[in-house]
Amino acid sequence: MSESTVQLSGEESPSPRPTTPRTAHLDKISTNQVALYLNESDEPQIVDISQGIVLGRASPSSNMQPTIDLTAHGGYEKGVSRLHATIRRTEAGELMLIDQGSANGTFLGETRLAAFVPTRLKSGDVMRLGKLAVEIYFGDITGSSTAKDQLTEAELFSIHREAVIKEPEALPVSAAPPAGQEQPAPSSSLVTNVLPDTSKPPTPTRFRATVSIDPARVFSQSGAIAEKILRQLQSMQGCSVQLVLEIDGRASAGFDEATVNAINAACQELKFTYARFDGS
Repeated sequence: MSESTVQLSGEESPSPRPTTPRTAHLDKISTNQVALYLNESDEPQIVDISQGIVLGRASPSSNMQPTIDLTAHGGYEKGVSRLHATIRRTEAGELMLIDQGSANGTFLGETRLAAFVPTRLKSGDVMRLGKLAVEIYFGDITGSSTAKDQLTEAELFSIHREAVIKEPEALPVSAAPPAGQEQPAPSSSLVTNVLPDTSKPPTPTRFRATVSIDPARVFSQSGAIAEKILRQLQSMQGCSVQLVLEIDGRASAGFDEATVNAINAACQELKFTYARFDGS
């Protein structure tokens, strides 16, 4: 099998959407899972989406492998790249489809997606990787309350507050005091009794941070980060820590072939999950 990606000629028309929704996945997927119908197959592939997935073709000579290997579904013949597209979940629970700079493009419906620009997915959407159709179904990803539920809770609190805090009754108008006498101060009993705010801020359950590291001081700065932050996080019971290193190298004159080959080989040896050179 060739390591290169088949270059499709011309702008291919997207696969037609099925006339009726798929149902074979019902009662089979749980929270954080999606059902993928690959290349119009009648049986879905159930996939965990909690860490995101990569769609593409496996390569025996590379350590960067896709989560879903589409080779057996005609991926090579249909122009699927080795790391074609990713599906990731946002903090709000939405699923986003991202083309990874594929040779033959990623389509959602009839629209070709711009590379590396996330596009929101809906359950029942038909994606196309090159010419390979992928239909996706999913349910409640986050399990969190909806905006409608949150609005209802706010309304209930407002109603409760209005029932407790009432306006003071109107007092009869008294005659003006005799000349030379001051108007008596209003009684303290007329002051509205406002309920104290007893709500507490929610306990944080996630920590995230981004920092720029000087390449000339990478060892000292990394050591300080590990000592002052990572060690504390890892010492907490039930705390899982994931450290992701992002490298962004730019050469105005371009990277020569020897440098590209050396860095690509190092990335494979170090088991990078994603690495690429491009023109942007």
